[in-house]
Amino acid sequence: MGKWREQIVADCKPHSPVSSQWGVIVAVLILSTTALFFVSKHFWAPVSADQAAETNSDAVRLVVYPSDLDLGEFYYRDSISRRLVIHNKSDRDVVISSFQMSCSCTSVTPRELLVPAQGTAVIHVGIDLRHADPRVAFLADRLVSTTINPVVDMADPIRMPSWRLSGTCKSLASISKGSLSFTDVIRGSVSNSQPITVIPYQSDTTVEADCPPENASVRLSQTSSGYSLVVTPNSDRDAGVHKFAITIRIRAASPNSNIPARSAVSIPVVMSILDDVQTDPRAILLGKLDPHEDRHELLSVFSASGKPVVIESVESDDPFVSLQILPLESVRCQIRVSVRPGDQPVGQPCRITINGQSDGVQFVRSVKCFYHVVQRKSS
Repeated sequence: MGKWREQIVADCKPHSPVSSQWGVIVAVLILSTTALFFVSKHFWAPVSADQAAETNSDAVRLVVYPSDLDLGEFYYRDSISRRLVIHNKSDRDVVISSFQMSCSCTSVTPRELLVPAQGTAVIHVGIDLRHADPRVAFLADRLVSTTINPVVDMADPIRMPSWRLSGTCKSLASISKGSLSFTDVIRGSVSNSQPITVIPYQSDTTVEADCPPENASVRLSQTSSGYSLVVTPNSDRDAGVHKFAITIRIRAASPNSNIPARSAVSIPVVMSILDDVQTDPRAILLGKLDPHEDRHELLSVFSASGKPVVIESVESDDPFVSLQILPLESVRCQIRVSVRPGDQPVGQPCRITINGQSDGVQFVRSVKCFYHVVQRKSS
């Protein structure tokens, strides 16, 4: 019984100091490892460019606030402008040497400027709305957007900004065609007309249209849904290609700060006019000829409007090209072109001049004749 009591008393005695110290050491190691894990994750994690710009006061940071880039809704006009404030968030001055624009319709002034450290600078951005794609230019609502990028003269900028301006352009009216083309109009003939329909989006909106009379006539009439323009080109102009524009002015009945009093739209027009008296072919191509080889070609002269044509004389500036007017009782006359080259190695292009009259009106036409003389090598 005494031995059992001694054993119980021995088991109830405190543990030795060495065992307690090992327990404390293990606990400290666990806590230290956990703390190091969280500290390393916070301090030694990779830093993004944006974070670097925020934490490094020497980093280049040019900022334009989103509210300045929002153009909102506006009605169509030739151009709009926007004032942008550039904020320099760094501790050093920044020099902008130029701007790169995503569209040729965009302009920036000034093109060069200095933005002081922790300061601001102002630029003015202009957008020419006349550069729009004709397929969307006259929709009721269309997106207008452009991007500008400043070029900074620095060796290692942290971040190069890109600012995108965008908004919604509203039209005062829809226009059915963004351009007109009149091809192969016979000079002096009755020209075909082309219509343009204008439908205003606002009530009590009026439409006007004009064009220089030497180019075309414009007849404007009001319809149940809007306005109709009938454009007739002036065929009395000289032969050739002529470019001009028709101006359509849309006036709002109740203009305000958002709705312009009027909106002018230019419709480009291309017109090609041909002479009534024409030749077929328009140029004579005889190709390669041997010396003293005969080659013949028929040249027709006719009136595109069906008027009678009389050829009075023909001549050539090449002595090896002979011409003969063939007798024909028709509105289409013919000339026999004969070439018999000499021994010259190369034949020069020659000019054939035709003099005549059509319906009592004198005309002169020129046709070029091309050929090449080949010298054969003797065996």
